[in-house]
Amino acid sequence: MAKGPDMSRDMSKAGQTVQQGNQSVTYDSDGYAKSATKTSDSPGYVVDGVTYGGGSGGGSSSGGSTSASSTQYSSGASATSDYSQYLKDLYASQTASQLAALKSAYDQNTSDLKAQATKIPQTYYAARNDAAAQNEVAKQSFNEYAVSRGLNTGTSGQAALANSAVLQKNLSSISTSEADALSENALAAQKLKFQYDSAINQAQASGDTQLAQALYQEYVRQSEAQAAEDSAAQSQSNWEKQYDAQQQQYANSQNQWQQEFDYNKTSDAQTYANNLAKTMLSMGVMPDSSTLAAAGISSADALAMRLAVLQSASASSVKSTSTKKPSVKSSGGSGSGNTPVATYDNGSLTPAQVKTLQNYYGVPADGAWGAASSKAAGSLGADQAWYNYKLNSGGSTGGMGIANYNGLKRTILTYAGAGKNDSAASYIAANWDSLNSVQQSDLKKYLAEIGISI
Repeated sequence: MAKGPDMSRDMSKAGQTVQQGNQSVTYDSDGYAKSATKTSDSPGYVVDGVTYGGGSGGGSSSGGSTSASSTQYSSGASATSDYSQYLKDLYASQTASQLAALKSAYDQNTSDLKAQATKIPQTYYAARNDAAAQNEVAKQSFNEYAVSRGLNTGTSGQAALANSAVLQKNLSSISTSEADALSENALAAQKLKFQYDSAINQAQASGDTQLAQALYQEYVRQSEAQAAEDSAAQSQSNWEKQYDAQQQQYANSQNQWQQEFDYNKTSDAQTYANNLAKTMLSMGVMPDSSTLAAAGISSADALAMRLAVLQSASASSVKSTSTKKPSVKSSGGSGSGNTPVATYDNGSLTPAQVKTLQNYYGVPADGAWGAASSKAAGSLGADQAWYNYKLNSGGSTGGMGIANYNGLKRTILTYAGAGKNDSAASYIAANWDSLNSVQQSDLKKYLAEIGISI
């Protein structure tokens, strides 16, 4: 049986109205529960894990028609089912449960008052005995005092009369207190009976009113539930159509990305092989046939490039033995006295950086950016050639290969064109750390051009 409201006396709740489950219980100034009113019309009302509103005691029962109705409501067919009969059974059971709770509380409180009334005479009997004993002790003490002082019998008689008067006064006070306690107990019993009768009438009237309200609310609930079901069905249909369209759009986007990825992968492989082959040839090393095939360089061209590097290296060796200074040209001819001008310009680069560039572009790596180096880089100066190298190369210099980098730009542009700036931002964030500082700077300029800020 589920837990009902606690209607026993509780002085800590005197003068208060407190919630117990789905019941509002009101206590009088003496701590007696004088009424209990159901505050929820919801069938199966749950508080602290306890279900109220079905079966005896205001909660769900293990058997009976009310329990079956409760099960039907909580796990029935649909939200539009009619629970009018269930509500009638529920409120009939609820009223009976409330009356039973009131009766139980009344019986308990009455029993408490009877027990208190039984204890009152015993308590005051003990008080009388205690007063008599104390009076006798006082009398004996005075007699001993009188003998020790040699007082006459007249003095002793007067003291005895005074002592007896005190005893009678104390006994009278105890009797008065006993009568007051018994009277208060009897009055509490009368008040309890009045409150019990009033609570029964209120519970019966309240049950009828709440049932009428619950039946009306049930009608409104059914109407709203039907409208909600219709709206939910339409929303589900709309969502499914939107989902299918998004799935198709996503599949198309994935297919496009895969095609770009496959193309960039092939292009990156060829670029890597080409750079590797040129680097090896710049060092006078002949790549194997598979590397040359992947780089798109014929064996004849590779042989010619290797021979050119070897011849250049031989010439540089001879030249370095004749002078430790770089070759210079004069504006006025030999012996003219004009200031010599270097035939190379490294810009802001170190000789080591220039050698890296020369190896990349496939020219002799002597650390001096001259005409041959500039021609190989597309007639660029050392600084501009270094910028392009950092932008386009990956590997040990860091960053993304030029083919993949260009593919990244195309993908971002596709997202931006479709109005998916959030997707573009996510794609940029996922690839940002794969770029070197030059590529990051270049990408920022590109994003500003297409209207995306990061």
